[in-house]
Amino acid sequence: MGNINEYSASEGLSLSLGQVGNAIESGSGSAGLFVAIQFIEDSTITTLTPEDSTWISESDTGGVTFPNGTVIFGRWTAVTLATGTAVLYKG
Repeated sequence: MGNINEYSASEGLSLSLGQVGNAIESGSGSAGLFVAIQFIEDSTITTLTPEDSTWISESDTGGVTFPNGTVIFGRWTAVTLATGTAVLYKG
């Protein structure tokens, strides 16, 4: 995917909302650019790598269990769950 500024306003909005596709994560690890994570089971994250590490580091999520139905938004390049299952929305 190119620079988000190359797209129209509506296309850019779709990209930022994860309408590029998704991946299911259940412990094997997923890489790409993800803009939202929806937990479909109670889940604990092992790896959550932000696109820009200025704001958050991987260790900031250690040991947190996200309940089923929770959605978090951001920009991550890698996600691995220790437990549970989540839908990763590509951006």
